[in-house]
Amino acid sequence: MKIAYLSNLYGSTARGGAERVVALEAEAMAAAGHDVMVASLSHAGAPLFESGAIRVYRYAAPNLYAYPDGHGRAWTTRMLWHAADTWNGPSARLCRSLLAHEKPDVVHTHNLMGLGFSIPTMIRGLGLRHVHTVHDVQLLHPSGLLAPDFEKRVGLGQRVYIDIMRRRLGSPETVVFPSRYLLELHDRFGFFSDSEKVVVPTPTPAVSLRARALPSRPAFLFAGQLEEHKGARFLLDAWSRWPGAASSSLTLIGSGSLSEEIAARAGRSANVEFAGAGDRDGVLAAMDRAAFTVVPSLVIENSPAVIAESFSRGTPVVAANVGGIPERVVENETGFLFEPGDAASFAAALDRAAASLPDWRKLFEHCCRAAAKSTPGAHIETLERIYKKSPIE
Repeated sequence: MKIAYLSNLYGSTARGGAERVVALEAEAMAAAGHDVMVASLSHAGAPLFESGAIRVYRYAAPNLYAYPDGHGRAWTTRMLWHAADTWNGPSARLCRSLLAHEKPDVVHTHNLMGLGFSIPTMIRGLGLRHVHTVHDVQLLHPSGLLAPDFEKRVGLGQRVYIDIMRRRLGSPETVVFPSRYLLELHDRFGFFSDSEKVVVPTPTPAVSLRARALPSRPAFLFAGQLEEHKGARFLLDAWSRWPGAASSSLTLIGSGSLSEEIAARAGRSANVEFAGAGDRDGVLAAMDRAAFTVVPSLVIENSPAVIAESFSRGTPVVAANVGGIPERVVENETGFLFEPGDAASFAAALDRAAASLPDWRKLFEHCCRAAAKSTPGAHIETLERIYKKSPIE
């Protein structure tokens, strides 16, 4: 089978969990003997074409600036950029030429912001089968950042944006959601009315079966983007007031606009270490050493890849009770939940985590079992059934 993956970021330009999922899917499908191509955005230092087991095409989508370089720009500039991205016919035509040349059996689109939202219409015009994965809430707000209670105050401008996105995406043959929460959220706003909709959890890395020693003390790990919405600043603020911090440790790995601030604050705090950006192998190794991974997001999350990765090491998670997270993190089984942005609730969750150390082995086993249910092999088998129009188990 010939498969085309379309993702705004890929490979060396990847930033987060969505891109790691695209890479896993493309690499696994190629390893299974399928003919795989990827179309993505060009970026400084990234080759425009890569040959090999996966053919990677990169091109510059015409716009006011390159995605994702909008940080710090005036809101009027960002608004014009998003307006152009909503249609961006030139980008769709460039992508069309690639697909017309490759002639894939199925096109699987992921995050399209930056590539432009004329691409679904272009795929329909070519008569190609279309599968789409919804990774976040970018179809509900261009920033992709929404407060947990946003549905109580959806304004006219946002409703217009949602209506445009609903029409631009249309109804691909199949739409994949990593969480039930995200599927139901988009249902409430009328998306994908004629599509088959399936929940396919975020895949985990291979489960680590190596026995782990019982942690000697509560060692917490944050691994992610150092941005306000990911809760890095909230984490340090709450940690500084948590009485248990004196007998615990916190390590932060990541990069982002708050990197300098986080590094400086970590340097001034007892039992807090900033370990720099880190790569994927380094993050997994840090999870092997941690007693708990912390996910303090302040906005709606779908099914963060960091949770799946943590479970693959048997490491329970202390996470904000928001979006699709509680579908993965089960209280006192695979971790502990707290209300997003609530320092008192967070401190209580840290207390429960610290108190669970004598029974940590049970948490470890629950996490390993959870990870085994969504291995890369299981994820790819489900996608193959979708691509081949076979029943989903």
